[in-house]
Amino acid sequence: MPVIYAKNHLFGGRITEIITAGFHATVSTAKEGFFEGLSTIVIEGAGLRGRQCAKIIYVPHTSKSNRQLFHDLIVGELDEKGMDGYDLFAALQSIKQLFEERGIIIEFINLA
Repeated sequence: MPVIYAKNHLFGGRITEIITAGFHATVSTAKEGFFEGLSTIVIEGAGLRGRQCAKIIYVPHTSKSNRQLFHDLIVGELDEKGMDGYDLFAALQSIKQLFEERGIIIEFINLA
């Protein structure tokens, strides 16, 4: 698995960098604000300074542990799709469809 960097941060945040045959991306799950829940941002390239491609906002009742689980699910799906030759946009569309079908998200903002 070409996950080259994975780190947990305070308050349930998590960041993972992925390099695949199809793309290089960073997935960051962090709090929206002091009293807000976690959301996930997918960034093209290494680290947090790349171009933001998508923002995933979960349904309000989602627990912190489930949001972290979703982070891992996103990383796994991106890894799998990227290794199969998908570009980042196509891999994100696959995640959007999967999460919408399961009722996990309230909004998937495509920033690409």
